[in-house]
Amino acid sequence: MSQNTGSQPGPYSPFVVNLAWLAVVVGVVGNAVASFAADAIVVQLALSSLTAVGIGTLVLNWLRRR
Repeated sequence: MSQNTGSQPGPYSPFVVNLAWLAVVVGVVGNAVASFAADAIVVQLALSSLTAVGIGTLVLNWLRRR
């Protein structure tokens, strides 16, 4: 059986993880606040994108730690 002797990538730095959590919180809270505005679809799309990037970063970090 061959073994993978290559180095596995480690988890992201705590700074990147903290930024990802901040992006998720700002995106969710911002979307909740923007939902009360009449014409805030562009803002909501931007905040949704920010949330998605934050969640994606956290998931990738979790996968890299496994």
